[in-house]
Amino acid sequence: MVVKHTPSTDALETLGNIIHPSEKRDAIHLAVDPAFSREYLNPGDHVRIIAKGQVSRCAIGQGHGIVDPFLRHPVQPGEYFWLVVYPREITSLRHVWSHPAFEDEPQRVPQVAHPMPNFASDTTPKPFSAVTSREPETFAELQHAAMLTSMVAVPRPEKTRSLDDEATKAAREWIYNFAKECGLDYDELVEAAGDYLDHGDYLVKGGDLEGYSVPDEFWDHYQVVKKEKVEESDRGSFFSCSC
Repeated sequence: MVVKHTPSTDALETLGNIIHPSEKRDAIHLAVDPAFSREYLNPGDHVRIIAKGQVSRCAIGQGHGIVDPFLRHPVQPGEYFWLVVYPREITSLRHVWSHPAFEDEPQRVPQVAHPMPNFASDTTPKPFSAVTSREPETFAELQHAAMLTSMVAVPRPEKTRSLDDEATKAAREWIYNFAKECGLDYDELVEAAGDYLDHGDYLVKGGDLEGYSVPDEFWDHYQVVKKEKVEESDRGSFFSCSC
């Protein structure tokens, strides 16, 4: 005879509340998400999401979770930490979880290796239908067809290429002149902008950057040079000083 033991109460149902002394030992799952703040935070502080990956301190129970309560020191501005989401608020839990206040992470599609077609008699890449005498049907065949299509060199209009080159050149010159005005070099400024977007890091130069700030126009030129869109919510001034 097999005896099945079950806990009297699921601890996750009562976590965050005063419990009865009769409750038994249990184990729980809590959702966590990497976050950072521009202010000092203490372990266990209640915080709310104010931008992508960024949180701010708030009143107890008025946010989306708490700062990792197991930290042994305060969180410095710009440091990343685990945001522990309030219990019973996420909508699914598989170690990959969903919550209305958090942006879902994109699903990764595994890359499937396929043998290269034999073009011994004709070195010109052919569309999928020419190789197989039919249209692609499965996902793997669609990937294969896309690979073959990408092998065919499609000439880009010279006029379009020239316009792109001119826009990139103008954007580089603007960033170069702005960097020089602030006492920086081009590469240092562009790298600092990338660190700010990726990690929320600030460029600290003592008192050298006092009185300077990064205008919104900088981000217009930055996204032309880097060929990537910078959302309005991610733009800001990343200059700081040691004072």
